[in-house]
Amino acid sequence: MRQLTIPTLALTAIAAVGAASQAVEQTSLGLSAVRYWRPAAGQTVVDVFARVPVAAVSALGAEGSDGAFRFAVVVQDSSGLRLLSQAWTETVGDAILRVRGASVGEHLTFAARAGRYTVEAVVTDSASGR
Repeated sequence: MRQLTIPTLALTAIAAVGAASQAVEQTSLGLSAVRYWRPAAGQTVVDVFARVPVAAVSALGAEGSDGAFRFAVVVQDSSGLRLLSQAWTETVGDAILRVRGASVGEHLTFAARAGRYTVEAVVTDSASGR
């Protein structure tokens, strides 16, 4: 799990990653955000970018099979109110699964008024459930 806290005037990344052992290849989710002000709408737009290391994704079948993962994201305000909750499944082709150090990207955009927001993203490998 990775979390970002998005304050009104600054953007701060907070990692909430467990101390699980990692293989030689990095398997932790990379998460960053960019916010910008839209004066006409009186709100901030936030683009969240996630980097999912392919090393965290397993083939769904025998060698040569594609892999898949579930990407789930939750946005909460400073009071803990859930403003957005989405999840989707992505497929990773066999050719990409074999590329050492490869990553795939995920993107989410949301609009918000002034305040602090927490973005929590979780990636679950479809083959292993981890």
